[in-house]
Amino acid sequence: MRLSGRWCMIIFSTISLLTTGVLTAEETSYRAQHPDGGPAQPLPRATLGIPRKAKPSNPETDTSPPAVLGVPRRSSTRSSNSDTSTLRGSVQESDNVQPATFWPYASHPWPHHPVTAIPTLTVPAPAMCQPVPDICASSTCSEPSNICLPSTLICDPCSPVCPPNCTAPESCNAGWTWGWANCPPADYRGAPYVLYSDLEYLAWWVKSMPVPALITTGNTQDLGILGRPSTQVLLGNSLDHDAFSGGRFTLGWWFDPCRVWALESTFFFLGEETRHDLFSSGGIPILARPFFNAQTGQEDSELIANPALPGLIPLSGQADVSFRTRLIGFELNLVRSWLYGVNPEWHKQYNLDFLFGYRYLQLRENLSIHEDLLVPEDSDNVPAGTRFLIDDMFAARNSFNGGQIGIRGELRWGGWFIDGRAKVAFGNTTQTVFINGQTTITTPGVGTVSGPGGLLALPTNMGRYHRDTFSVVPEFGVNLGYYITPYIKVYVGYTFLGWTNVVRPGNVIDRQVNPSQLPPGGVLVGPARPAFRFRDGDFWAQGINVGIEMRY
Repeated sequence: MRLSGRWCMIIFSTISLLTTGVLTAEETSYRAQHPDGGPAQPLPRATLGIPRKAKPSNPETDTSPPAVLGVPRRSSTRSSNSDTSTLRGSVQESDNVQPATFWPYASHPWPHHPVTAIPTLTVPAPAMCQPVPDICASSTCSEPSNICLPSTLICDPCSPVCPPNCTAPESCNAGWTWGWANCPPADYRGAPYVLYSDLEYLAWWVKSMPVPALITTGNTQDLGILGRPSTQVLLGNSLDHDAFSGGRFTLGWWFDPCRVWALESTFFFLGEETRHDLFSSGGIPILARPFFNAQTGQEDSELIANPALPGLIPLSGQADVSFRTRLIGFELNLVRSWLYGVNPEWHKQYNLDFLFGYRYLQLRENLSIHEDLLVPEDSDNVPAGTRFLIDDMFAARNSFNGGQIGIRGELRWGGWFIDGRAKVAFGNTTQTVFINGQTTITTPGVGTVSGPGGLLALPTNMGRYHRDTFSVVPEFGVNLGYYITPYIKVYVGYTFLGWTNVVRPGNVIDRQVNPSQLPPGGVLVGPARPAFRFRDGDFWAQGINVGIEMRY
């Protein structure tokens, strides 16, 4: 509605009186707090919470009250900290900021502070930092070798909780700094990475396999029978291989940038190595396969090559003994950083890690003996050209499954390093043995006859056998190498791998033979020999490794 001129005058006069009273009360309060009678200065006026900019004044006579209600008052002195920058906005650098007042205004007893006590608002320079609590204030850091610093803005995600004690500046880079590797410092961790892979070439040797005497020779009286004067063992006692070539591949992943926990898998193999020993003769020298005759209780032999002798068929022939071995392994481990140490003065550092996980090994071996015999002339109702093929085969497979624990460490000085590892696994070895034999006789004008069994593999021990046994698998190794870059290192080293309770083909050969069951058509009369029985022993593989590690 429309107000008359009289009412407008009344309202205007009331507002003027109220305004004059409020301002007078403010001035009276201000002078009551400064009874010493300083020079009169204009009072700040209400600005609805927006800070006013006052003209620069003499710091010695500046008695302006400080900032309140979260609104800063800027000192005219600029901070000398190079890591901070002045707050920008409507308030400029070196400006004195008067306290804000709010409507409705209420008088406030502003305290008087000296100039040096006036706070300066600064903020840190831009950085990807987050404030962390003062962990050192707790009992975590109580060792005398450490001191605790107040909380600060930490840019390193793995900064040490309690820095090492360093009382003198010149001693800060001397001596060893070590600790538990919960979160090692950046100078220890070096270049950042989370993935790493190792590629290694292996040149290894394995333990020789014990075997009985397999091939012998002697004169026409002794006929290669063990224990006689002229008998010599041409192959037996043990069989070994030349160096195996293989590879080992490792892939690891650190769960966090501090590299405290990691998952690591390793696979290695030794390429299949086959050894062939071939013996042949036209009759002289005599070749024989010795055995113990279970019927007579004496040493005896089966002839491979011999001249025409009374009561013996003349033979020319050859024997091929083949021995194959293959070894593979796999492991999956959790790795936990344990200890670390840094010596900046000597450019040295070390680390020690703990690991635990699963391990698998498989060893496959096969021993076969193949004879190829030919009758060169007619003798005792055996026509010339008759051929005998005799085969014995012994195969063994060992599979280990178990859990393992271990430690590994590395010492670095400059770009060089030496590392070592020691692990031991406990678990089950599944032993499987397969024995088979075959004899084939081809007679001119008659045909071919064959039957199961050879000489050492006969129906009494032929078959497939299986059992489980407890085994221990230790391993240790050492490497010496050089860091080409922070992400690539090359090295050469040595590794030893052991394995207990391993069955091998030579262990299950029974030399006692009952000739009554020799094929074809033999019928067992007397003791059931050869017989099968598990016999196991220790196995090892060792050798040189050359490798490269790449980090990503």
